[in-house]
Amino acid sequence: MHATTTVIHGVFGTDLRLPSRPFRPGELARVLTVHVTAVRGGFGVADYQVRRWAGKKSPVKGIADARRIALLERYSGVAYHDIYSREAGDVAVHPATLRTAHGNRGNLGLGWAADCHPDDALDADFVGGARASLERAIAVLHGTGSGEPVIVVPHRAWSDQRLSDPGADVWRRIIRPSITACSSEIAVIGYHTRADSGRPVPRSWDPSALYDDRGRRLS
Repeated sequence: MHATTTVIHGVFGTDLRLPSRPFRPGELARVLTVHVTAVRGGFGVADYQVRRWAGKKSPVKGIADARRIALLERYSGVAYHDIYSREAGDVAVHPATLRTAHGNRGNLGLGWAADCHPDDALDADFVGGARASLERAIAVLHGTGSGEPVIVVPHRAWSDQRLSDPGADVWRRIIRPSITACSSEIAVIGYHTRADSGRPVPRSWDPSALYDDRGRRLS
């Protein structure tokens, strides 16, 4: 697990190719949406992508390994603001001032490459690294915003095609404990947050949730 954050803002020149734009004045995000790529292999890279960097000067300071460079280049083309994976560690992909496609309705996207199936158990290293990445993303977003608490929500809140994202295990072991440990002046869980076809945090994930799996309000 990598202890430091690798910053790749604009390093690979992919920012200009993404459907993105700077946040307008007064529009800076307060919501942080957590996504999980729960697929074995996750954000992997192909051999040809690794070979392309073999023997070349690294564009990322302090990183010479061709595979890790290729992986960071892969991440740079994804519209998450931050990504965490076992292989690359915590990566600051795009600045918090940039509105991207994964920043649904102007919020920031944090993606975790769990490199596993949703039914697989999360190991301690991944849990620890993901919690650290969440805490850093909250600190960055709180620091660039109005000073109001960051609202943390699951990807399911935005689409009925993502109802298992990030999943009960991730929510219980990583997200809820991290937010519970924060001051409510810094971060809170968006229990009511939902938009379009999305559904809020369900009671099956969180005993403090106010809705069932189908998005119906509980008494």
